[in-house]
Amino acid sequence: KTVDLVKTFRPEPKLFWGIIKLFILGWNVSTIAISINDSTQSGFWLAYLTHWGVLSMLFYNLNSFLALVVVPISQDNVKVYNQIIWMSYTVAVNMGFIIVILYWTLDYEGGSITYKNAMIHGILSLLVFLDGAIVNRIPIRFKQISWVYLVELIYILWNIIHAFSGIGNPESVDVDPDTDDDAIYGVLNWNERAGKAVIVIVLVFFLATPLLFLIIWSMSLCFKPRYLDNESYEEISDDEEESNRKEMFPIKTF
Repeated sequence: KTVDLVKTFRPEPKLFWGIIKLFILGWNVSTIAISINDSTQSGFWLAYLTHWGVLSMLFYNLNSFLALVVVPISQDNVKVYNQIIWMSYTVAVNMGFIIVILYWTLDYEGGSITYKNAMIHGILSLLVFLDGAIVNRIPIRFKQISWVYLVELIYILWNIIHAFSGIGNPESVDVDPDTDDDAIYGVLNWNERAGKAVIVIVLVFFLATPLLFLIIWSMSLCFKPRYLDNESYEEISDDEEESNRKEMFPIKTF
């Protein structure tokens, strides 16, 4: 079965969904602006995984809107742009919810919940899921988890480089040598508690990520993707699934 690219990325009615997508995009942009403005060290803003996730969601929201109202989408051939939208949704929705889980379980220290925290640690992720799964009905392929792992590996590498580079954390500095003020995240303090950091990484990489991906994949089955023959996702055979994946993702995954 072949995904109907036009109906998937340009759902009807275009005007209605265009307004909704533009609203979501503007909400994302305003949240990022507030976050950067509230940061005491704007140059350090990109050091956080949370903000990588927010930017990945912005990238998807922007391309989702452009695909609907600006960029021509054709069924004649699978263009790189179509692949980028599909990949960006898979990465954004998974990274978004992973960040939500990590923040509320490991980083949140209690107290009042601000508008900014609610947006970047919950609401934006939900909006991306609603746009991708319900509006566009973008199907999830389990092998696409490799893109999520790639982003995670890049961030882990950056986090380790930061820990041993002496950069420190300009947003959290005090005179107590026993605090986590040099680390980006206290749970990933490679200098003071490398063992705990490794445990956290292993749990996220081998438990949280595949489990969350499975949940999102399962939820995507509840909303029938738009195929050319209008048949449901569940009726696709393994061979057809693989054929369709290769069409949309010619790049070899690991």
